[in-house]
Parts: sequence; C-alpha cells; structure tokens
Amino acid sequence: MKKSIYELLGHDTYIYGYGFNSEKHELYFDVDIFKNSTSNNNYMYKVYPATIVFKNVWDITIEISTDNDIIISQVEAVYCGIPRNGEYINCKKEYVVNIECLQGSISFKTIGGVLVQKGEEVILDETYIGISSKRPISFCMEGNIVEFTIKD
Repeated sequence: MKKSIYELLGHDTYIYGYGFNSEKHELYFDVDIFKNSTSNNNYMYKVYPATIVFKNVWDITIEISTDNDIIISQVEAVYCGIPRNGEYINCKKEYVVNIECLQGSISFKTIGGVLVQKGEEVILDETYIGISSKRPISFCMEGNIVEFTIKD
C-alpha cells in the first residue's frame, strides 16, 4: 500500500541528515517517522527510524542555516507536468516539493520515491519525544521498503 508524502514528512519531523546521489538522481533524508494516537485518553507515539529516498530529483535548492537537526514545519507539493525524461523512466507526473523548516527551506523536483523502515516500531507514551544528539546519521537501504506518492 502506497503512502503519501504528507503521511511521512509531517509537522515537527526531524531531518537528521540529507544527501544526494548525483549518479542515481536520488535525494536521501534520514528521519524518524512518528504518528500519534490515543489509548485510554493518553497520547501514544509510534516511532521508527527511516531513510526517505526521492527519485529522479533535480533543480534542488537548499537554504538551511543550522548545525543541528532540521525540523520540518510544512510540506507542500505541486504538480508541474511530465518529467523531462518521462518516456525513459516510464513516469508521467513530476512535482515541485517545498519543505519549509524552522531553519530554512528545501525545494526540488521529483516523481516520488520510497521509504526504507530501518528498525522496529517503538511505542512511547510520553507527551514529549526527546531527540538524542547521539543518534548516528544513516542512509541505510536495508529494511522494509514502501513506495510513496507525492499526490493522489
């Protein structure tokens, strides 16, 4: 089952690191995916480490001012037509993705990508999720892989 980019990169998602593979035209984000829910009137969080891989990426602009983790405040994706190499990659939709962060912004064109779940889901019942400064940055491609879409 495909997920939406809005399910993956929500408000307050931390980006621990990012990288670009110019040979594959892929943009990588090392993140923790979390979703909140309630159980017995208590907030619960399901959290797991993940690598998000955007495919067929180009026209990247990164304007980030920080030496710490990057925190997403808003994600917006707008359809911009058929990819310039659409016939070759067998894809008919390309999007401009704008990720607004507390520390700046990231913008790029892409057709979508995959989420790689790198570890088991952990359930937390705390009202605050602490971020460890000791968490290593990893663009691991081993784990449960789920394709995601930009827009339905």
